[in-house]
Amino acid sequence: MNYGLFLTLGWSWVSFSPLVEDLSRYGYDLKVERTAYVGGYGYVSPDPWIWAISLSLFTGARGSGTDKDVSLSHGIVEATVGYRYLRWRVKERNFVLYPFAGIGYGRVRVSFSTPGDLSYPDFVRDPARGGSMYRGDYVGIVGLGALFDFGFTVGINVGYDVVIARESWFYGSDRLTGGPDVSPYGLYARFMVGYAGDWGE
Repeated sequence: MNYGLFLTLGWSWVSFSPLVEDLSRYGYDLKVERTAYVGGYGYVSPDPWIWAISLSLFTGARGSGTDKDVSLSHGIVEATVGYRYLRWRVKERNFVLYPFAGIGYGRVRVSFSTPGDLSYPDFVRDPARGGSMYRGDYVGIVGLGALFDFGFTVGINVGYDVVIARESWFYGSDRLTGGPDVSPYGLYARFMVGYAGDWGE
């Protein structure tokens, strides 16, 4: 049974604008200049299926307000199953093409912090120097993957995430009513480099 482990670098053509615009109403200046993601990808492949799991993390954005710093992060875990639609094998090298579909869960997190140093007594008297709020989404995934074996293996996944269920905003376990309807999902591409077993096995 074939298997593979990869590091990934990807881009998503999505927008955080509803959240950025909402934070600006409260005096925060936050800019998202790129939507690059890093992560990992692994699969096992009982012929002809490819069962995979991946984790992708948004490299993040930072900003500030009148007395607080703010940071934005996003991560998504995906489980997919693909079908080895096409395979070429030339001189012990492989090219594999596979459509895939699956489900995933993503979470957007916004963290606030007060910059600057404090004395121990000052912090104990007022420990509320920051906090985080988050929102999760369940997504459906369809896409197309390709693997190229050159002694080491490189690959690419191009897919599309569609939101199928949304959560509310939370602070810890407490629900926050209202909040911007940000769903940074849509078209993405991920480049992969790592190790895959011999497809001839």
